[in-house]
Amino acid sequence: MKYLRLNDVDFNKYDWFGFDMDGTLYDEITFIKQAYRRIAAYFSLDTSVEVDSIFNDMIEKWIVKGSSYPFIFEETLRTFNIQNKTIEHALHIYRSTEPQLTLSKKIEKLLENLPRSKCFLITDGYASLQRKKYTALVLARYFAPDNCCFTGDLGRNHYKPSSLSLSTIKSIESSSRLIYFGDRHIDEQFCINTRMDFVYVDNFKEFWRDGI
Repeated sequence: MKYLRLNDVDFNKYDWFGFDMDGTLYDEITFIKQAYRRIAAYFSLDTSVEVDSIFNDMIEKWIVKGSSYPFIFEETLRTFNIQNKTIEHALHIYRSTEPQLTLSKKIEKLLENLPRSKCFLITDGYASLQRKKYTALVLARYFAPDNCCFTGDLGRNHYKPSSLSLSTIKSIESSSRLIYFGDRHIDEQFCINTRMDFVYVDNFKEFWRDGI
C-alpha cells in the first residue's frame, strides 16, 4: 500500500477508484448540523434550556471528540440535566433527517474526470441514511448502484476496516489495481487490509498524511 497526495496520483496506473463518503465527498459537519439542530429542539422541549445552547454543546463535543464518538447525546443530556428524553428517539431523529448536501468542488472536479464505470463507493453507517446522502449528493452521476456498498447492510462487524465490503463489488477483479480516497485512519487501515493505495482527504482543505 502507498500513501499519496492527490497531486502525486498517476491515475493511469489504476483500474478502479474508490471513495469513502462522509467527510470525503462532502463536509460532514454540514449534515451533523442539520441533524443536531433537530435533536436539540427535541431535547429542549418542555425544559428551560434553549435550543441553541444544546445545539452548540453537541457541535462542540462532535468537533472535540470526533465523528466516531458514540456518547454525544448521553453527555449532552447529562450536561443540561435533562431527564425526560431518550437516546433511542434522538437516534431516530438523526437517522430520519433528510440531508441537504453539496459535493466538495475539489472532489466534484476529480469525479468528473474519472470514468463512472471504474468508480466505487464504500461507506459506513446506518444504511438507509447513507442512501439518503447518496441521493442528496446525486452520486448516481459518478457511482453506479452496483458499484456501491453501504456497509450497514452487512452489519457493524463489517464496517471498515473489514475487507468484506470490497468483495461485494463484483465488477472488481482480484488483479485490479485500486486506489481509495478517505478521511479517517479507519480508511487507512481498510486500505492496508485490502492492499489498496490510499489518499487521505482532510475535509477538502488539504490532502495529507501525518508527517507529509
